Amino acid sequence: MSPPWPTWSAAAHLERMDRCGVETSILSISSPGIHFGDDAARRLAREVNEAGAYTGREHPCRFGLFASLPLPDVDGALRRSRTPTTP
Repeated sequence: MSPPWPTWSAAAHLERMDRCGVETSILSISSPGIHFGDDAARRLAREVNEAGAYTGREHPCRFGLFASLPLPDVDGALRRSRTPTTP
């Protein structure tokens, strides 16, 4: 997949959910995922997970999240964050 990347917004997604009678949606990164054969997967995993968590906090009961892991970087997937996220 090459740019331009697909766009997404919570507002547009909520509008579609309401139009289709969907109460709750689970966010997850689709194929090809976050690992592109370089060292950016850890950073990208944190970015998408924090964005998904923010969306869930802003719209409780409307969004859940399947967290992304920087696999095949097992050490990165198991490593605990040194900077706690805001509750």
